[in-house]
Amino acid sequence: MSREVIAAAAAEGASSVTLGVRPEDLVVGHDGFELELSLVEMLGADAYLYGDVQDAQGKPQQLTIRVDAQDAPARGS
Repeated sequence: MSREVIAAAAAEGASSVTLGVRPEDLVVGHDGFELELSLVEMLGADAYLYGDVQDAQGKPQQLTIRVDAQDAPARGS
């Protein structure tokens, strides 16, 4: 989402925006934001990771990540 889109939304009186991200476009790593993992769903070659991240106000927001099943972390990690 570009700064121009955010600025236009703010000019229209929006106080927040919702950003959609496909689960396969996220990458598990050591950089970025912290995810509190609550469920690992194994689906053949893929695994879906379900967990919460903190938004700018400190509220938990659910996030889903699709990874290769062989690379799936354990719940709670």
